[in-house]
Amino acid sequence: MDAGCIDDLTGIWVTCMVYSLLCAVAPAVYRPPRDTETPSGSTVSFDCFVSGEPRPKVRWQRGGEPVALTTSNKHSVTHDGSVLVIRDVTVSDSGDYECVAENMAGTTRAIARLTVWGR
Repeated sequence: MDAGCIDDLTGIWVTCMVYSLLCAVAPAVYRPPRDTETPSGSTVSFDCFVSGEPRPKVRWQRGGEPVALTTSNKHSVTHDGSVLVIRDVTVSDSGDYECVAENMAGTTRAIARLTVWGR
């Protein structure tokens, strides 16, 4: 972008070029979700804390599909996506849950297994 400035040496008004540098850092998971075993009826949570620049967007998947955030609040996530909560788990909730962190510099993933047993 062109801008005006004063030359330090001559004191004359000159046209200057102003540049902006954007540094992007690929996402990294520094606290991945952990495998969890629990009885049915429990509430479980998976943490996925990430770093990166710009701040990565975090989403959750199960079986390659987004975890459904429904009005029943069965599944919920924190505002930044770093924690997934599953309420009133059943055996059918068992499986691999994947945290996906993404920004302009790349994508990273972390997986945790949920095992639910009946009462």
